[in-house]
Amino acid sequence: MVEVRIHCRGGQGGVTAARIIGLAAVKEGRRAIAFPSFTVERRGAPVMAFVRISEGEVLDRSFIYNPDYVLIFDPKLIPHPSVKVGVKEDTSFLVNAKSKEEAGPLGARRLAVIDATKIAMELLGAPIVNTAMCGAFASFTGLIGLKALEEAIREVLPPRIADRNVEAAMRAYEEVTPCLG
Repeated sequence: MVEVRIHCRGGQGGVTAARIIGLAAVKEGRRAIAFPSFTVERRGAPVMAFVRISEGEVLDRSFIYNPDYVLIFDPKLIPHPSVKVGVKEDTSFLVNAKSKEEAGPLGARRLAVIDATKIAMELLGAPIVNTAMCGAFASFTGLIGLKALEEAIREVLPPRIADRNVEAAMRAYEEVTPCLG
């Protein structure tokens, strides 16, 4: 079982990203569950979403307390207490950041950065980084392939925005930068 925790702000597409990652895993023959954690938060408030991916049945629907991967959609969330709760020594971090230095306070042993905001602004005209982060996640982890990712994006998003979002994912797949912690 692989467990992924997403930290984002309302409006950045973290819940949709969880759905896309989970669906891409299903399209590759695995089982997955994706779900959010929020109540009455407003746009811009910290939000979490979760994805579990497994070769077998996924029965656990609880929060992810000890993630294998943590995705951070807003670098200003790095110091938020929830980001490091339950992380293991080998937890990998993927951060929407302009540089390794911006993500440095995490002190992660396995880290990758992608300027998903730049990609989103250039291709989508808005700072909705979810599909760029999905592409970076696919490249960084190898857990989902590009074909499954593209199919999942096209299934989850409306046709009028799907092409640009697929392009954002593919670009982030190529541009993600793995770093040594």
